[in-house]
Parts: sequence; C-alpha cells; structure tokens
Amino acid sequence: MPWKRRPFSGYDVGRALNIADLRDIARRRTPGFAFEYVESGAEDEVTLHASLDALRHPRWLWQVLLRHGMPRFRNLEPFLPPNLTPMGASTVIPRLFDATISWDDIAWIREHWRGKLLLKGVLSVADAERAAALGADGIVVSNHGGRQLDYCVAPIEVLAEIRAAVGTRLAVLVDGGFRRGTDIVKALALGADAVLLGRATLYGLMAGGTAGVERALTILTTEIDRVLGQLGCNSVAELAPHFVRRP
Repeated sequence: MPWKRRPFSGYDVGRALNIADLRDIARRRTPGFAFEYVESGAEDEVTLHASLDALRHPRWLWQVLLRHGMPRFRNLEPFLPPNLTPMGASTVIPRLFDATISWDDIAWIREHWRGKLLLKGVLSVADAERAAALGADGIVVSNHGGRQLDYCVAPIEVLAEIRAAVGTRLAVLVDGGFRRGTDIVKALALGADAVLLGRATLYGLMAGGTAGVERALTILTTEIDRVLGQLGCNSVAELAPHFVRRP
C-alpha cells in the first residue's frame, strides 16, 4: 500500500517539521480565497461563499483584514485603479504589458542603467547567451511559476546547460517549485548561484507571521545542512553536477 503523509494537526509553527507542515497550517488559518491565490493564482473576485469562509477564520480577520484591509499589490498600486483587490488586479495587469518589447529594449535599458541588471524568464542557452552579449549582469532561470505558458519546461531541467554555456559571465539564479532543502542543493549543484523562494516562505508567513517565515527558513537551512553532510560536502562550494543523477 502506498505511503500517505498524515495531515499536520498542530497550529504551532515551531512544531512544523517541513514546508508541507507550514502549508497545512497556512491552509487552516487562512480563508480559502486568500490561500488559493497564493497557491495557484486564482483570478476570481471574492464571492459570497468566500466571504462566509473568511468569517470562519477570526484570527485572519483580526490580524489582517480589520487591521490592514484587503491585501493589495503594494508595488503596483501607483499603476492600478484605487481599491482594487489582488484578484481584480489580474484583469488590469495584462493591459500594462507591452507586446512590442524586444531585445533592443534590453540594450536600451543597459545603456541607460548603470546598476546591476538581471533578466528573469530565461529558459534557453540562446537567450542566456544573448543576455550576456547585451551586458546583463545575471539571469533568473524561471518559467514564472509555470502559470504563463502551459507545458513550459521546468527551470531545473535547463539549468545545467545554461550554466555550462555562460560560465562565469553571468550570475545565474533560479526559481520554480523549490520546497525542500534537497531541491535547493540540487539547483546549486547544477550551477545556480542562488535559489529564489516564493511559496515556501509565504506558507510560513500565512501560518505564523514573522515566526512562520523564520521557521520556514530554519527548516530549509537545516535540510540543506543535513543533505550536505550526507553528501560529504563541507559547504555548498563543494557541490558539483555529478551529485545529481539525471535521465
């Protein structure tokens, strides 16, 4: 009989053993519409059912809604209509995109911006090479959570070949589905300079605020240390592609 993970029954983030435990706590402490937005990018407006569901989460109502109002895109507020909810923003944000943007625009930005320049969404050697040729400082190997292009390649599948192609010319960051320290170690072994985390820390935030985020990071760093020890590595600097067996 296949092994099935038992649902985490506690609410104390300090007892969470892994990110999945924090996800379970977050799911119980957060109204369904808010959790599903973080989980899968739900685009529907808040319905009567969702509003009634929120009433079943008094802690969330008191700590979030009553104190701060409906969560909003703070970094995008100057470009959005006032009082727009995150779900409603999904109908406006696409209109802010410029379909004519091209590599020429990246070259223009590089010419006028003397700070660090990283390009996110690179998934091929050809694009990584072009980013390097245009003077980018780094790239983020990412498929934007897999929610933009159906059946898009997973970033970790192309990470090693991109690193091999650009060498040390670019900083190479990666994101996309990293939930365990083991996942992070795989990416570092395949050539990533750093791994970006989204939902793993958001689960901690929803589960227990600052303490939840700190617990998420503690879990991940502990898992990384454990994996390094089992691999016989004293630090992440000793990781290399041969530690990861690929089909």
